[in-house]
Amino acid sequence: MTPDSRLLAAAYSHDAHMKSPGSTTALVEQVETAEHLFRGGFDGVVSVATAFEHAWLGLGVADQLDGEIVVVDGVVWRVPATGIPEVADPDLTVPFAISERRAAADVINEVDIPTGTTLDELGGMIDTDDSHCVTLRLEGTFTDVVLRSERRQTPPYRPIDEVLSPDSNQEVRFAFPRWEGVLVGYRFPDVKLGVSLPGLHLHGLSHDQRSGGHVREVTVDSGKLSWVLGRSTVTLPSDHFGHLLGAPAHHHGDIREGIMNGESHADLAQRFGMMASPDLD
Repeated sequence: MTPDSRLLAAAYSHDAHMKSPGSTTALVEQVETAEHLFRGGFDGVVSVATAFEHAWLGLGVADQLDGEIVVVDGVVWRVPATGIPEVADPDLTVPFAISERRAAADVINEVDIPTGTTLDELGGMIDTDDSHCVTLRLEGTFTDVVLRSERRQTPPYRPIDEVLSPDSNQEVRFAFPRWEGVLVGYRFPDVKLGVSLPGLHLHGLSHDQRSGGHVREVTVDSGKLSWVLGRSTVTLPSDHFGHLLGAPAHHHGDIREGIMNGESHADLAQRFGMMASPDLD
C-alpha cells in the first residue's frame, strides 16, 4: 500500500522539530503537502499573514489557484493571470506555501553563476548533496526567460496536471528575451512520497516589479546565487499525527512504520487506542 503523504508529512515534521533544536540551518516551513495540491486541493487553508510571517523568502499559490505567490526580502507578492505582480493582501488565503525563516547564525553560501547556465543546470551549482533541503536566491540578468501563472479555478477542482495541460487554456505564460530580477526557491530531496516538491523549484520577481511568476525556463547571463541549508517542517490544517502522538513514546516508531506500510489514520488510531480524526479518512 502507498503511504498517506499527509500522515507521512506530519510524522516527519514532528521528527524535524524534535531532532533539530538549536540547529544553525534555516527553518523551512511548508503548508500542506505537494500531493494534496497536485490532486486539486486549491482552497486556501491559511492566510498570507500566517503562512509567511517572518519569512525572508518563499513561494506558493493563491486561493483557488488564482496566481503564483513569491516572497522576496520579506514582501509577499501575488502574480495573477495578467502576469503583473501585486502586493498580496495579508488576509488572502493559500492552499500551499513554503517559506524560509533566516537567523543570524545561518551559514550563507554564495557563488557567481557562469553565463549560459540553464535552469536544469542550476542545481549543480549548489555544493551539497541532494539529500538536503536547500533554500536559494539568484539575482541577476537572464535571457530566454519563461514565467507562468494560472487563471482562477472553480470547484469541482481538477488535478493540477489537467489544469496546466495545453488543452485547458488555464496556464498563462510570459516570455522575455532579456529579464532582470530575483529568483527564489527551494531544492528538496526527491523523496517520491508526495510530501514536498522534488528537485529545484523557483519563482521570480523582476527588479521593476512589473513581471513575475513560476519559472519554467531561464538562462543566466550574469548572476550571484546565495543558498542556505534548511531543515524542513510541514504544517497541516489539523495536527493529525500530533493527535496520534498522544500515544506513549515507545509506540511512535510503530506508528511511523504503520504509516510507511499504508495504514490509515483510523486504523492507527484504533490500534493505539486513540480517537480517529474524521477529516483524514
